[in-house]
Amino acid sequence: MVSSEPHGEHGRVTSYSKGDVGTSWQEETAATATNNRSSSTKRGGAAELAVAVRGPVGELPVKVTGDIHSGFTAEFTPAQVGAHQISVDYNGRPVQGTPFVAKAFDSNKVTVGTVARGTVGRPVTFSVDASEAGEGNLEITISARGLNIPTQVHPQGNARFAVSFVPAEACDHVVNVAFNKRPVS
Repeated sequence: MVSSEPHGEHGRVTSYSKGDVGTSWQEETAATATNNRSSSTKRGGAAELAVAVRGPVGELPVKVTGDIHSGFTAEFTPAQVGAHQISVDYNGRPVQGTPFVAKAFDSNKVTVGTVARGTVGRPVTFSVDASEAGEGNLEITISARGLNIPTQVHPQGNARFAVSFVPAEACDHVVNVAFNKRPVS
């Protein structure tokens, strides 16, 4: 969300959300700029918002809609994981803080290695590789009979991990892996 307020002859960004914390590369991302000019402005209500987005390998198409009264919305769909530079010009002038950075990720690119059958009291180890998923938080939980089991996560470098746990009883154990709060299949 990009919000702008009057500042001389151009808008001033006062906030930005969604893209600055990350967005799935498969989702459309929207940035909204609103202008809170009073109705006494002599400009006739016309304003122009120009938005350019550059992803890891080039420019992306951006759809800008709205007007000075309802606010502007700029939408784009990231094509790859990684940083996306979002440049915003309001009435031909860069808004304060531009360019903004949105970090696209893809939780589908996280891979979980095979979890072998375990033996009570002996460690079970498997791998998790998030090296191609982009920036984000990896959450791993293992449970048995609805209770979480103590789990060790050992960083291997470059967003790769060895995960281990010790089964305390002979029953099914459920492994849950999420990346940026999205379940990994």
